[in-house]
Amino acid sequence: MALLERDGGCAKCHAPPEHCEAHHIRWWQRDGGTSDLANGVMLCTRCHHDIHRQGWGIEADSRRVRFVPPATIDPQRRPVDGGLAAIDIGEIGSGDPPDPLQPVWPRVTAEDEAMVRAWAEESRRASGDMDDWERCGACAPVA
Repeated sequence: MALLERDGGCAKCHAPPEHCEAHHIRWWQRDGGTSDLANGVMLCTRCHHDIHRQGWGIEADSRRVRFVPPATIDPQRRPVDGGLAAIDIGEIGSGDPPDPLQPVWPRVTAEDEAMVRAWAEESRRASGDMDDWERCGACAPVA
């Protein structure tokens, strides 16, 4: 519960809590990491895999989470606020509001695009919205 209070869902992309699971920053079995706020973060499945695949670092304490990008994304590896701190706009009039016309989206990888294409293909097959040639998959019409 405390992780959800601090992170508000996925601490990296802000997916809702029902799409998240707790992640040990320092693995409890391999590294002897503890199960507490300083060693835990809520992540959705995609962000959990991105953290491992891309080499992100995570810094956490009882009040906030920060993500340290890999050098391939930020050569200076400057930490970025995560969790609710990343979307907290503070008090009204405390500074310039964020520009709503400049959304920040996670980088889409070739793996993400392939997964979406596979889902679309599966959906087309399931709905029956294919002709006999497409349904077969092994054959293709001669042009």
